[in-house]
Amino acid sequence: MTMEKTGWLAELERDPWHMEERALHSFMAKAAEVAGRAMPDHAPQKSPAGYDVEPDGTAVIRVHGTLLKSVPSYFARWDISATSYSDIEKQVSAAASDEKVTSIRLDIDSHGGSSMGIKRAGDAIFAARSSGKPVTARIEDVACSAAYWLAAQTQEISAGPMALIGSIGTYLTFYDLERLAKNVGIEVQVISSGALKGAGVPGTRLTPEQKADLQKWVEDLTEVFVGDVARGRGASLDTVKSWATGGAWLGPEAKRMGLVDRVESHQDLRARAAAKAMPRIEDVNKDESAAGEGVRPASDLKDRTPKRGGDTPMTDAELKALRDKAGEDARAEERGRVTAIRNAFGQKDAGFTLVAIEKGMTLDQAKAAWGEVVELKLAEEQKARAESDKKLEAAQKAAISGAAPIATGGDPGGKPAAGDKDFMALSREYAREHKCSMRVAMKAVNDASPGLHEKAQGQWAADAPRVHSAKQAAGLKPATSEQ
Repeated sequence: MTMEKTGWLAELERDPWHMEERALHSFMAKAAEVAGRAMPDHAPQKSPAGYDVEPDGTAVIRVHGTLLKSVPSYFARWDISATSYSDIEKQVSAAASDEKVTSIRLDIDSHGGSSMGIKRAGDAIFAARSSGKPVTARIEDVACSAAYWLAAQTQEISAGPMALIGSIGTYLTFYDLERLAKNVGIEVQVISSGALKGAGVPGTRLTPEQKADLQKWVEDLTEVFVGDVARGRGASLDTVKSWATGGAWLGPEAKRMGLVDRVESHQDLRARAAAKAMPRIEDVNKDESAAGEGVRPASDLKDRTPKRGGDTPMTDAELKALRDKAGEDARAEERGRVTAIRNAFGQKDAGFTLVAIEKGMTLDQAKAAWGEVVELKLAEEQKARAESDKKLEAAQKAAISGAAPIATGGDPGGKPAAGDKDFMALSREYAREHKCSMRVAMKAVNDASPGLHEKAQGQWAADAPRVHSAKQAAGLKPATSEQ
């Protein structure tokens, strides 16, 4: 029997974590699954650390998956999403000194990660703010725990309407295997130089002193976490401590609390970036006038004006055309989004459609939200129907025992009337009116008009041969029962 994991995975399990709990459990399970697999003869080489530079000069640094001090090379082979703190630190520092880069944006999609290495990465992000280049973060889907620690070090955080943000805190897990060891005849003895040394050795139980020491470690790490978030967000320690419950919030609520600065769709972010990249034509004209009629201040244009090719700056007309096209593209994309949501949900629920459009949801996000709405409605309807069935059945029992003058199973005024309607038609009508199941409705109609049920049974029996023949003619196999 192996009592202890060894190697890289064991080191991971001993680390304190700044990560959303369910995501950590999922990551550890997958890491354990692939840790013992044979590696291919030619394992893929990790590409050199780097970042993409957008046309406007923005360096985009990916902060995706589980965050670790270093990422094993085989993670890419087995499709485990992870980012190393050292890569983040190197890329941010390089972008801050890169002359081609005008701004830095962290593209974050992570539930968090290990505590080892995060402080240096966070400090590098905060230090990049002094480069004079805007340093921002974009959270499309999730930035929890360690990922939010990094996001908080930027100057501005933009989040999607459905982004999950927060989960500030630290936790550490130890497995008490003392009873398991004793059950298989193993007694683990730890020879240590102090009362706190050897805490958590598999097969032993933490002493109260060891547990208190580990609790202090977790609290000290959280204190650093809270302090860095307060530094980055310009918030008071008390405010950040009120966030540090381990809870997470969607974009709009996170903005109201102060965890993020903007809630906007990806399309809005792109349109805002495009508009921001364009120098104001009025400023260019003012510079030209100051330099003399017909003379362009070339040195200034070299710094601020997009180039058409080589060293030739764009003309005012070309700048205006570029700006107009960027705006039109953004408007067309927004019209497409709104039209898609209206087509999908307009006839189903006008109120939901309006909310989805106003919150900037994409069609996929709206579909996911609609699924939750439908599930909630179904649950409410089922609950209401169950409560109605319970009341009607109780009334039926009371009527049978003579405790109440209700012969039909419904309210006194709700007695089904036979009229010209058949048994099933009356049952469906009763179910709709009383919001109950067909089982309860059929019982109520039968109590009120037994003759109708008998007549329906006779009709069903008479129709059986005809139904059987129709099924055979349609090529349907008739139902059979086991003898």
